[in-house]
Order: sequence, then C-alpha cells, then structure tokens
Amino acid sequence: MSQCRRGTARIKGLLPTDVQVAHRPGTGGDNGGVNACTNDVGIVTLPKGAGHLVIAVFLKGSERFLAVREDAIAQIARAAYESWSRQ
Repeated sequence: MSQCRRGTARIKGLLPTDVQVAHRPGTGGDNGGVNACTNDVGIVTLPKGAGHLVIAVFLKGSERFLAVREDAIAQIARAAYESWSRQ
C-alpha cells in the first residue's frame, strides 16, 4: 500500500507532501450518471512519532464529478490529520 501510485488526489491530496501515507483507492463504475462508489483507505503517519491514523472513506451513489468526490475524501483526511496532529 505504501507503493500505491493511484488515487493521489484522495487521502494524500491535501496532506503535507512529506507525510507518509500507505493507501489503497478504489472506484466503481458509473450507471446512468451515478457513480457506484469512490473510496480510499489508508494509514497516515503522524508527525513527531505520534503514531498512525487509519482513515477509510467510502462514497456511494454520487452524481458528482470524480474530482469533486476525490476532493471530499482529501478534505476529510486533512481534517482528521490536523485534528490528530495537535494531540
């Protein structure tokens, strides 16, 4: 998962570039303009040896463009990272 090159706009999308992320994205097909699923699961290394954060985001049945779905995942990951980095 740490070698994954796909889905870089998802969990990794809005995190600082030096943050280590092992993740695995997935995307289902579209049917009638509705995407079956867009997701990403990952393990994010927190700064200063604070441990790891496990994130799983699954979006189902969206009519939004892929870039919008990926941005939603990235924003969730950033919010979680920022919250847990302050601990």
